[in-house]
Amino acid sequence: TDIIWRRMVVYFMSVAVMFVVATSGFIAWVRWRSRRRLAGARLAIGLVGEATPVRVRGVVACDEPLIAPFTGRRCAYVRVELYCETMGRVHEHVWSARRDFAIADASGRALVLVERAQVEVVADIVQTGRVTDLTSEQRSKLAEFRWSVPPIGPLELREAVVEVGATIDVAGVAARELDASPPRGERGYRDGPATIPVFQGDVVISDGRSERRWIEPVAPRPRP
Repeated sequence: TDIIWRRMVVYFMSVAVMFVVATSGFIAWVRWRSRRRLAGARLAIGLVGEATPVRVRGVVACDEPLIAPFTGRRCAYVRVELYCETMGRVHEHVWSARRDFAIADASGRALVLVERAQVEVVADIVQTGRVTDLTSEQRSKLAEFRWSVPPIGPLELREAVVEVGATIDVAGVAARELDASPPRGERGYRDGPATIPVFQGDVVISDGRSERRWIEPVAPRPRP
């Protein structure tokens, strides 16, 4: 009876592992298909039509930008990553925030709604070395996240952003909606209402980079 029970346990554990592997593979395949579907043809923003998969490239603008906590960069998206280890234990933490933004090229502009967007931007290195290398300013910022940081051990602190003023790629399906603030002096009285492409839902945002950069942290503010 014990042998049969053990074999059943092993069998069900094997089935569970195979299910997890198959599910992971299916999810990866769906994401790959999604990226292929969203890739589309690259167009100037002013030529984007209705409900057609396209890729556009433009300069980021954001009315209410976020401030990256460790580098002070104004951005529409920020992600902080912390990796450290001590006594054989690895500590990994991630935090992110995002805001809707606009991108523009010479032909026009588009809105990007980021609630469900997949953001593929490389995280730059802010601090690397040992935990003891962290500045007091960095320690103060990390304390705001309430992360568990060991007193000693190797560490790498990274920050990824979609920076205001940077040029990025956006891939997805846009809907044309009424433009609440159209450019002046570019339409005649016979033209219909001005519209603007709006990307939302399964959107992919990418900075096109593959390598990390070293970014200088924010200098400590002088005390009054």
